[in-house]
Amino acid sequence: MEKLSKDEVKKRALAVMQYLHETCEKNNIYYVLSSGSCLGAVRHKGFIPWDDDIDVFVPRAHYDRLIDALNRGEGQFRALTYTNCEGYYYPFCKLVDTQTFSQQDGYNPIQSMGLFVDIFPVDGLPSDIKVREKHIRKARRCARLILIKNAVHTPNPIRNIAKRMVGSFFKSESLCRKVNDLALKYSEQTSEYAMDIVWGTKPFLNEYIKERILVPFEDHHFYIPKNYDGYLKTIYGDYMKLPPIEKRASHDLEVYLR
Repeated sequence: MEKLSKDEVKKRALAVMQYLHETCEKNNIYYVLSSGSCLGAVRHKGFIPWDDDIDVFVPRAHYDRLIDALNRGEGQFRALTYTNCEGYYYPFCKLVDTQTFSQQDGYNPIQSMGLFVDIFPVDGLPSDIKVREKHIRKARRCARLILIKNAVHTPNPIRNIAKRMVGSFFKSESLCRKVNDLALKYSEQTSEYAMDIVWGTKPFLNEYIKERILVPFEDHHFYIPKNYDGYLKTIYGDYMKLPPIEKRASHDLEVYLR
């Protein structure tokens, strides 16, 4: 298989995102760029220079409908979930380019995995801060167990063996189902706070992402929250300040043409 350069990876990632954008427009489905992709759109008008992935938020009420719409066609793009792809172990959807194969260092390979855009459902959170924090901790425990079972984050072989032993007591599909059941407990449509709780960054005021604007992203245009300032300050603090060089980490993703 032919390995793609970083520029080629970005170009193909934009094609995946453009397909998602067009599908959402045709089907009246709401999305916004999230996390580093939202930050990149605001600060760099595209990718963060040392990064190459794209993250998207979709309200839970639109999420399943989007997956169905994405998979309705017979083209090169496919929406993977733990319910429709054998060996897939994430509790959220990845829209992949099926003409490629991708592998992230330290993670168990997924045969159907290609270059992807991450699609995170946005779910509601309880208003009471103590109840909210407890709810988030439960979800994060599930996410940690998924990583323990499917990823190695340490060069220490003894710790890796220990993690694999712990992971052997759990099934990825059951953990994904559990964290999604937790996520559905509070309606996003009526909650003051919201979050991509199935994988989780930080909780934010739901109003921050309720309206959106179309902005340049490389040579495309995609949606970000209209109140991107409130959202990005919640997630990153002083988001216009560049991090030190040693913290400019990429995802170590290797992508090949099939």
